[in-house]
Amino acid sequence: MRKILTSLGVIAFTGALALGATGAFFSDTETSTGNTFSAGDIDLQIDNESYVTSTSTGNLIASPANSWAMSNLTKQLFFSFIDLKPGDIGEDTISVHAGSNNAWACMAIKMTGTPENTLVDPETDAGDVGPALGNNGELQKYLNFTFWKDDGDNVFESGEAVIPALTGVASSTFTGSWLPIADSANGPALSPATTTYIGKAWCFGTLTSAPVAQDGLGKTGTNGPLVRGTGFTCSGAGNQNDAQTDGIVADVSFQAVQSRNNGQFLCSSLPPLGGGEQVIRPLVGALNYIAPVAPICNIIANDDGAASAGFTNGINAISTAIAQATPGQTICVAPGIYNEFTVNKSVTIKGLSDPEGGTPAVVVPSSASVTDLALVSTSSVTITGLKFDGTGTTFSGQTAGIRVSPTTFSLSGVNVTFNVIKNLASLTGPGRSVKGIQWFTDTNSGFTLSNSIFANNTIDSIASGDRGGYGIQTVGSMSNVAINNNTISSTTGGFGAGIAVDTKDTTLAAMSGDTITRNQVLTNVSNGTTRFAIQVENNINATGVAVHQNNIETLLHGGTNANPGTEGSLNAQSNWWGTAAPVLGTDVFVTGTETVDFTLPEASAFVLN
Repeated sequence: MRKILTSLGVIAFTGALALGATGAFFSDTETSTGNTFSAGDIDLQIDNESYVTSTSTGNLIASPANSWAMSNLTKQLFFSFIDLKPGDIGEDTISVHAGSNNAWACMAIKMTGTPENTLVDPETDAGDVGPALGNNGELQKYLNFTFWKDDGDNVFESGEAVIPALTGVASSTFTGSWLPIADSANGPALSPATTTYIGKAWCFGTLTSAPVAQDGLGKTGTNGPLVRGTGFTCSGAGNQNDAQTDGIVADVSFQAVQSRNNGQFLCSSLPPLGGGEQVIRPLVGALNYIAPVAPICNIIANDDGAASAGFTNGINAISTAIAQATPGQTICVAPGIYNEFTVNKSVTIKGLSDPEGGTPAVVVPSSASVTDLALVSTSSVTITGLKFDGTGTTFSGQTAGIRVSPTTFSLSGVNVTFNVIKNLASLTGPGRSVKGIQWFTDTNSGFTLSNSIFANNTIDSIASGDRGGYGIQTVGSMSNVAINNNTISSTTGGFGAGIAVDTKDTTLAAMSGDTITRNQVLTNVSNGTTRFAIQVENNINATGVAVHQNNIETLLHGGTNANPGTEGSLNAQSNWWGTAAPVLGTDVFVTGTETVDFTLPEASAFVLN
């Protein structure tokens, strides 16, 4: 909704709300007495308290028309004021409630109109040439704003953080960019147990901040909720006659996403608000990696540093650091060049720089016979923010950028995120295959990977000299594994896929709560025989896998493995297929008795970062 009021001065804000889904895994109620399972929610709700200058006394008074209790935003207006005069000031406090899960939250304001309304003599005398009733008013040049993170007492106090991008005149601040209420760089996340407050002051003229001493007591503080506007002064001095009768119209939107499994989320990575309510498309790839700072590092690996306590150096510095680390520690990797490594204890390995940038931490093979640039053989491991690059090496056998493969037991809690994996190629010949990321357990081990994440990785130029060229391949049973937000391109081979869910077993592989969502996998597949964006093989329990919100061209459910006929239907709704009307046999392929539900296709591609 947008509302324009034509009078001596108008500022009309509309509220729009974009709800972020939790992404939680649903479960039914168990029969044991007293045991229940329920999903949480991200249910963003907003309330607003608005005060404005009294036309008779000049003091701030309540504005009931612009105040409301906690609710979803529908037609509420944050501001709808008429008859503004230079020197008028207003103060509002937004309360933000995220639901039952911790969440990141963002806000955006987009100016959508600057109505000239009528053109009166003082305006023309001030040089305003109109025309009247056009979208060319001047009020936006004189309305100044400050937004800050309030403690709930409706007063601007020293120590409360201003939101710089929303401080200034409306013409330069209401751009539609998404700004953080709380994100990974401006935490902590919103908690169900607390209310987050955003204060906002506006002034027709020059707005000057004069913060009072902070009492830290919120709404029970000594400043009290009735001393509205304290912390600011507004001067209407000067000539603003060219703004007489003019107005502005703007949209205010909020976005919330779960913080769990979204540790690198940034509001600035969202596409700008286009005007009115919009659905924010998720981002993919490693571009939004936030490098850690040294205080979180137990050991620092550096290819050219000096070896000392808590510090390893040389081409094998990552392997040396893993050998020195104790379970639970964090190994940080400085920019440089490193050889392959094996992770056989529960540690976190983090790059200290952007893997997409000019000075990443790069892992390269020591020889053509290397099979894994990183091999994970135990649970509770994180690899994030590294670049794996095989440029100049043609591998002689089966090779993976990052392989997760147990030796004696099932694995859980393996997180491979925000890495770049590229330029892996093998010689031509039988049995040679290449994978960017692989989970592998063969028919003799039968292990399961659970509660793990392969997300926000950029995988490019994976070339097999035989039949197995894969961006991400899983081989074996999985439970609650998320393959999300990856960008995969240029994977080639006689067989393979951008993302493949596979098994070597001849019996049905167990799958439960596994997701393939928000990936960019456009691999120019069209013939339906060798190359697929996503493939779910025969012998996979497809009812335990969900394929949603991906940019893909083609999908295969089936393959050459034995077909027990009990795989079930694969849910592949809400994807962009390169077309708004995907066709069975052209975009979606099945073999045997399998079926794929590809209804509700997207009308356009999901936006990338």
